[in-house]
Amino acid sequence: MRQTEEPGSVSRLGVSAPPVDGPDIAREESSVSLMRRAAFLAVADAAAKACAFVAAIVAARFFGESGFGALNFAQAVATFVLVAGGSWLDTYAVKAATQAPERLGAIATTVVRLRLALGSGAFVAVTTIAWFFAPLHAVFPLILVYSLSVFTQALSLQWITQAVRKTHLMGIAFFTAQAIYLSLFLVLLQLTGGTWTVPVALVIGELIAAIGLWRWGRRSVTWFAEPVAYRDALAFLRRAAPVGVANLLRGVALGSDLVIVGMLLTLTDAGAYAAAFKIYLLGVTAISLYMIVSFPKIVRVAGAQPSDLSRQLMLSTVILLVVGSPALIGGTVFASDLLGWLFGSHFAAGGASLRILLATLVLYAVTSHLRNALLAFEKQRIDLLPVGVSAVVHVMVKVGLVARFGMEGVALGTLIGEATLLVLTMWIYRRVVRAARDAPVLIPVGMP
Repeated sequence: MRQTEEPGSVSRLGVSAPPVDGPDIAREESSVSLMRRAAFLAVADAAAKACAFVAAIVAARFFGESGFGALNFAQAVATFVLVAGGSWLDTYAVKAATQAPERLGAIATTVVRLRLALGSGAFVAVTTIAWFFAPLHAVFPLILVYSLSVFTQALSLQWITQAVRKTHLMGIAFFTAQAIYLSLFLVLLQLTGGTWTVPVALVIGELIAAIGLWRWGRRSVTWFAEPVAYRDALAFLRRAAPVGVANLLRGVALGSDLVIVGMLLTLTDAGAYAAAFKIYLLGVTAISLYMIVSFPKIVRVAGAQPSDLSRQLMLSTVILLVVGSPALIGGTVFASDLLGWLFGSHFAAGGASLRILLATLVLYAVTSHLRNALLAFEKQRIDLLPVGVSAVVHVMVKVGLVARFGMEGVALGTLIGEATLLVLTMWIYRRVVRAARDAPVLIPVGMP
């Protein structure tokens, strides 16, 4: 028998869970509704990415390969601030809210406070390293401003829109942030023309979008509550920590591309590779958006009918790959032409790297489904093994191949690293599903 928690019973927080109605996030959702929400979010994100792409194209053409390379090199370093700053708490918060909607208020305020605390530490640590480490010191001002995103994202309530099935608001927030970013960047570029205009405009756009979501949350999510006690918050942090470590390792794996190119090659090479990486990230983002929408359903299937989860994951993966195949094939065939047309003729040098990166998206789509399933089964600690091994493979292979093959060696390292992650994750997933068939999986309800 699975353990459940009735309203009014003593929760794992050690306090009484009052018999109040939470948001309607526990009922089953049809595939049509799921795809409708995924489609809206995809359209909104496409509009947001269009704004970001226009900004990237303007920056590439205005600052050239070297300036564009410096911007993306700095942004790649700042990404580690976001991951270490607790962005991974959002994923676990969605899971906790899906299982115990009546506790959403306490989860929300707790997550915001934890992210602000972790973000402050990560900001100080990374910017200090950047100041004293010579290869990073050259782009230190850009790293400093990009890293401010750790605070704007800590205040954002995007994960709540996912938990309460209001992902259209997440899409609107995405678009608002990027539209403001593009508009402000174009204005600042005309006034000053410095590379700092890019991260400044980006952070301001994120802040305005975060304020809008915060006002919506305070007005519409009336079950906001005081954060949980310090002891319970630490327990929540410990349970979510494996997700954070896994995300940090994934950040090292995927974010190491531009860092390695920027440190071992030239900023001009970094600019060409960054153009290819921008298009690759479009595919990563599209897959991630679909996983955002589908994750609550994966949690429910894993909890109620674990034997049906593999079929659900296979169907979902096939749909995702079929829908994305035209863009994937087109991008592979016309990779160099696409880069030259978008960013300028000199950026076409990243065409071979783009073809390799696009091939990894197929692996990424399958792996994302399997890793979300492991999280739904409360196997986030086991997930650390394949993620950690693949991160090591990513970095070692990239460093080993970059000297001989240049940018293409880094892209090939990404492909090999993602293939390693897929093989290991599939092996672990099969063991978990086999155990679930032999005995019911115990999935805790609510926060720890």
